[in-house]
Amino acid sequence: MTDRLKNKVAIVTGGVSGIGKAIAKDFLSEGAKVVITGRREELGNSVAKELGTSDDVIYLKQDVSQEDEWNSVVDATISKFGKFDILVNNAGVGASGKLLTQTSLAEWQNVMDINLTGNFLGIRAALNKMTAGSIVNVSSVLGMMAGMPGVSPYATSKGGTRMLTKAAAIEAIAMNKTIR
Repeated sequence: MTDRLKNKVAIVTGGVSGIGKAIAKDFLSEGAKVVITGRREELGNSVAKELGTSDDVIYLKQDVSQEDEWNSVVDATISKFGKFDILVNNAGVGASGKLLTQTSLAEWQNVMDINLTGNFLGIRAALNKMTAGSIVNVSSVLGMMAGMPGVSPYATSKGGTRMLTKAAAIEAIAMNKTIR
């Protein structure tokens, strides 16, 4: 541990497994306090206990596509740790493998709601509550090119995430915030 994140507080969406869990683990090893979120409550509580003590890491249930749940997560984070300095928008769902002509509007909307709208809501919350820090939006190489059939909704959401990230960076500067 090098304490590069000592006195920092991070929210990691989708932090109960995979990339999100690995990010949370690394942040904790660098001295951060971490809030992991996800929709699977039993798994989330188990992972939080596995990663550390309640003084350092907590799990909060969250569907990132829901505005009220973002408000609850941010408020609970600030209540527990006094602030947050880092947001990692990691929660996401993958491609169905269906061609566009076979993709229902509900399937399309679900991917957009989680992968893109969830990122928007998180960024907005961070820009409203943080004056300095970092926002990390997890994307994919498919956000730069739709390299195969059956990934259109996913690739579109990840490409949108890339553009949203750039737009948010410009707006943070315009708001005189030191957020990267």
